[in-house]
Amino acid sequence: MDAAAIPERAARMARERVVRAVDGRDVHVPVESLCVHGDSPGAVAAGGWQLIGRTDETLWNEDWDPPALLSPGMRVRFVDQGC
Repeated sequence: MDAAAIPERAARMARERVVRAVDGRDVHVPVESLCVHGDSPGAVAAGGWQLIGRTDETLWNEDWDPPALLSPGMRVRFVDQGC
């Protein structure tokens, strides 16, 4: 992936709730989703995303600096809500 395209792809995910898979398809991803995937070429292409939860917290806001609440290396604790 072209590193210069990453910010626009992230912004598109927040605005339109879709990501472009490597096979060219647009994949719907609810904004509240937390997703874990590898860096392999098929991570998004064939349903390789593992949606593991959701949150009511705002994770992305283009008015913030940086716009993401979470950053690489940050620790996140997942709690079973019995849903």
